[in-house]
Amino acid sequence: IVFGDWSSDVCSSDLNIRETLDAPAGDINLKASNLRWAKSYRIANLRIRGRLIEGWDGPSDLDLNLSGLNTNQLDVAHCSLSIHGKRSNHRLETILHGHNFETHAVLTGAWLKERWTGKIMVLENQGTYRLSLLRPASLSLCMQQQRLDGAEIDFMNSRIRVYDFNRRLDSISSRGEFRSMPLMPLAEAFGMTTPLKTSLVLGGKWDFHAAERFNGQASVW
Repeated sequence: IVFGDWSSDVCSSDLNIRETLDAPAGDINLKASNLRWAKSYRIANLRIRGRLIEGWDGPSDLDLNLSGLNTNQLDVAHCSLSIHGKRSNHRLETILHGHNFETHAVLTGAWLKERWTGKIMVLENQGTYRLSLLRPASLSLCMQQQRLDGAEIDFMNSRIRVYDFNRRLDSISSRGEFRSMPLMPLAEAFGMTTPLKTSLVLGGKWDFHAAERFNGQASVW
């Protein structure tokens, strides 16, 4: 089966989508294997089942499971995603397993006028690079803008505070700070090598806005 840049060896589906992107409704039951998109993405197996009832308070349920996700940057052995509640108030939970990571996230929010607005309640990763969200952070997503506010993260026993991160179609801006950041795991996370082993820790802050020009300041100590 070929659909645009996507192709699949085996696919069975039962789709009945109604309404608009602003207020979608319908049923979905899809199974596929050996999904491919160009040369960048591969999914060994995919299963999606869900129902979204019309109306602001219509119940919504969606369960997604996939295995064997392979991209140029990431290999995911298994991923599950569940959404339960109403369009006006729902809970999203996802778990990803890979070779050296296990990521768990929980979000709550609402979908209105083609925008999702809510909070990241849980974000944690176990494995090579341990991190956890210390308190809920605000998140807003739509095609024209993605915004994150008030995220405080424990990363390898350091602290990262993202006061705000705002991405629009023509600009990106952010403010934040970090402290007690260990240099070695940070360099490894970005694929960098250092000539010597070190216990050096870093602190710093940033404040920038990038559009046609890049303006801002950053400092590290």
